Amino acid sequence: MTSVVIRPSEIARDSASVDANHALRAGRIGRVIRPFVAADVPGVGQLHRTVFREGAAVPGRTSEGYERWLREVFVDGPYPADRLDSLVCEDHGEIVGFLGVVPVHMRLDGRPLRAACCTQFAVHPGHRGLAGVQLIRRHMAGPQDLSFSDESEEGALRLWEWAGASRIPLASLHFTRPLRPGALVLSLLRQRPALARVARILAPAVTFADALLERLPGSQFRRAEPSARGEALTAADIEAELPSFVARRGPSVSYPPGERALAWRLARVSSYAKRGPLRKTIVRGTHGETLGWYIAYFPRGGTGEVLQVIATPPTIEAVLARLIYDAGRAGVVALNGRVDGALIQAYSDAYCVFSMRGPWTMVHARDKAIVARFHSGEAVLSRLEGEWCARFE
Repeated sequence: MTSVVIRPSEIARDSASVDANHALRAGRIGRVIRPFVAADVPGVGQLHRTVFREGAAVPGRTSEGYERWLREVFVDGPYPADRLDSLVCEDHGEIVGFLGVVPVHMRLDGRPLRAACCTQFAVHPGHRGLAGVQLIRRHMAGPQDLSFSDESEEGALRLWEWAGASRIPLASLHFTRPLRPGALVLSLLRQRPALARVARILAPAVTFADALLERLPGSQFRRAEPSARGEALTAADIEAELPSFVARRGPSVSYPPGERALAWRLARVSSYAKRGPLRKTIVRGTHGETLGWYIAYFPRGGTGEVLQVIATPPTIEAVLARLIYDAGRAGVVALNGRVDGALIQAYSDAYCVFSMRGPWTMVHARDKAIVARFHSGEAVLSRLEGEWCARFE
């Protein structure tokens, strides 16, 4: 296999990329790993379609759609001047590998941390092996304090672990909270064409059973409005309230007022129309105090994905109760999300079902104390800060 050539001059973003391209065309070098630049957008789009077999026949998955997505996420991004580069692997002028990076600003014990969310990792089938390892290792040698991936599947897991990253079980624990169990079963049956007719036959009886469960005293599916009220959550609310909620935690996301990162993330996740309406709710106590908030999709008749739940041990019960009640009223049949490791007991008390079958959260930092605090469940890092925002939907 062709060896990977990494030269000091390739580290600079623009001039290095131009020099590498000229060298490749002249045939002086074979494979190069270098920073991703705007001119790479068409090549990375083609690579993504090849690796994930996503053809132009799917609505929106055209060359133009890919280019808009890549520019919005990896060229403009939440911190376009942060200099945490995405990387490409180029072989004789052809882009055969890509590792996307979205910067995340965090804090730990009062000091800032530069974090890199690694996503959309792709290597051409004909170049797998050393190229993938070299992409990850090149990234890990960068200036960031920590790197993470929170949607890693089995294939990428091995590469991450070979390169020195750690799998974080607590940050990989997912929950499902059934709200209408019968309707949930029907939705699963409808996904299988051979069973769609069975779903139609069972629908009247299932609807009656769900309605009965919602009215039974003591039922976990009973809908009774919580005393804590919900109001529309704004970006200003998050910027103002988040520091007090994460003050006693470990590595935590930071959204200082005036930065564009939070608005960028909220705009990204709001654009995923097929997920259903995005509900952003701040939860207030009886005296108007902030108990926390949630951000989640509420698709009527479908499963809602929870992107963020922020609360403290004394307030998490009220925030989850508000989330579950609001989702049930909106016609959601179940909620899926990732558990906050420091608040796991409250999720259990709310009748959530847990699973740890992936996707997985991987973390790498040269300071092993940072990784240890992820293992302990101290970190505050939701799906809003993770790979969800970098999806092509």
